[in-house]
Amino acid sequence: NITGSSTVELGAPTPTAAMPPASTTKADAAQAAAFMLSSNSAEYLPGGGVAIGTDDPHEPPLSWTQDSATARNGAFHSSLAVGSYGPGAIDAYMDEDDPAAAGAENNDVGHRRYILYSRIQEMATGDVTSTSSPFAFSSNALYVSGNLLSSPTPQFIAWPNPGYFPAPLLPTRWSLSYPNADFSNATVTINHSSGSIGTTIVSTTASYGDATIAWKLNTPAPSTETADQSYTVTISNIIINGVTQSHTYTTTIINPERLLESSELSGSIAPPDSGADYFFQSVQHAESYQYKISSLSPATWIEGAENATYITNNTTLADSTLRSTNSFHAGSRSLRMAFSANTETMSSVDLVRSFIPNASSQVQFHAQRGVMLGTTTWAIQIRNGNGQWEDLKTLTNSSGTTNYPIDSAFVQYNINIPVGYHGSSSSLRLVYRKDAAITSFEVAQHSLVGVFTDEITLVNCDSLDELNSYTYDAASISKVSFNSTTAGESLVIGKKYLLSFSVTVGCKDFGFGEALEVIPVSAASLSPYELWFRSYYAIIGDFEDDYDGDGMGNGLERIFGLDPMNSADATSALTPELVAGNLQLSHAIISGASVKAEYSETLEAGSWEEATVTIVGGIATATVPADVTACFIRWKVENP
Repeated sequence: NITGSSTVELGAPTPTAAMPPASTTKADAAQAAAFMLSSNSAEYLPGGGVAIGTDDPHEPPLSWTQDSATARNGAFHSSLAVGSYGPGAIDAYMDEDDPAAAGAENNDVGHRRYILYSRIQEMATGDVTSTSSPFAFSSNALYVSGNLLSSPTPQFIAWPNPGYFPAPLLPTRWSLSYPNADFSNATVTINHSSGSIGTTIVSTTASYGDATIAWKLNTPAPSTETADQSYTVTISNIIINGVTQSHTYTTTIINPERLLESSELSGSIAPPDSGADYFFQSVQHAESYQYKISSLSPATWIEGAENATYITNNTTLADSTLRSTNSFHAGSRSLRMAFSANTETMSSVDLVRSFIPNASSQVQFHAQRGVMLGTTTWAIQIRNGNGQWEDLKTLTNSSGTTNYPIDSAFVQYNINIPVGYHGSSSSLRLVYRKDAAITSFEVAQHSLVGVFTDEITLVNCDSLDELNSYTYDAASISKVSFNSTTAGESLVIGKKYLLSFSVTVGCKDFGFGEALEVIPVSAASLSPYELWFRSYYAIIGDFEDDYDGDGMGNGLERIFGLDPMNSADATSALTPELVAGNLQLSHAIISGASVKAEYSETLEAGSWEEATVTIVGGIATATVPADVTACFIRWKVENP
């Protein structure tokens, strides 16, 4: 009769020193354990154990501070993480290859098994985010004992799970669990589109929650950068209730940062100087679309943090801290990337100016590493239309030096831009990151904490000088316009403009797609159809084509003022009437236009005869002679 708030044993008797008062809740015990762990431990050592005091933090020595029966109970019955807390700790438990949770090579995947345990119905968690003494390290205790379900319906539990699985969470050790199963003689087979994937079974240990088999892939999983990766997994020779069985499932590893739809615009690359409309692929579940109009010129800018005009501060740092005067290479400021609190795991600064690199393009900058731990990384990143950021250059305290600053002076870096970005609208950002919630230095601890970056510039690139940008609710638009109003200036014949489009889904901006380069031409130089086509419908094809398949060619749709992308509006121009005994078709036409009509009684070649067409008040009426009792009739227009 254990209650939901009780602390109890699981699998082993609770030590006497870990028996708190009966009123103690699991949450109390988990929080006390996290406090105790934070006060006494550094990060876990590879293979398990902690750097201070004992190889078993579940039963720590009596010399530990913050010691109490409640804390010991929490430590004994919890999964423990040091240097990580909150969601980062849960990720570490599930990964089973994280220094924050018992070190690397945790083949029995015990933390994961308790989280996925079929009988578990409640947990409690305690967290510490490192602030100051005595709580020097982030920590987590996840209480996993007690108040278990008596007889849950058995089912297979796999990690990675069947269905879709995000690539950032892909573990080194895969696992399959089933209550009371015998995996001792089981085998694992994995098939991928590239063929069979070899595996190595690393554990069939029956302890820790449900019976489980764990294995590794013998070769790295293929990249999900550009395509999902599906694996069909079969575990054979499983003994369940004395019967040998097999279990097969498919898991598809996906890249949640990859947008499947195109974020590029379609339309005329030589629009009239009076303006034109451009189309895009609608994205399911999109929240908003972003549209940007830029002109193209050689990139000559230098970002030195002297002002904040062309940077977007996504950090928690004040502007005066980000644009630091503590260290700089030129001018009086530099961009300082650092954490303001140890709870942070990533911060970034966007350089808002876009550019188009080519085969000889470089990013050049000066940087100085100040005070930083080996767990922290600075990076300058690039991205184009796929919305994914890629490191161009990273800086760490790889030597583990305790001398600060790490760099006695600024160092110049010249980085070639990868070929995948050549010809694409691209952008840069600076990033400061660390794994999960691993301990780091904070800006308040030293005037040179972080990395200082100065004089960021581009070599042999074209700069996209933004003229205007717009954000639209996704449900409100199906096309965008390029004209003097949206550009904010009269369109110049022969000038290069770039039209860029991006989408936001799930609060994530996927970045601008490949920019469409357009060069306006004189509207007066275009034929009537070409002017209409380029202005409004530059994806529908030629005069004779029928884009929407409604039986009326594009040229006819123009004359009748119809939408060549809407098959439903042709009916009004193709519905005959009997007027005074004559068969007639009538419809409005655009000002100044002319149209013909023909009729045939047989549809045979050479049988078409011209019908009488009158145009009165903008209405064209085709009339078939009264002596024709049955016939076919069609409109006809010529491309001047």
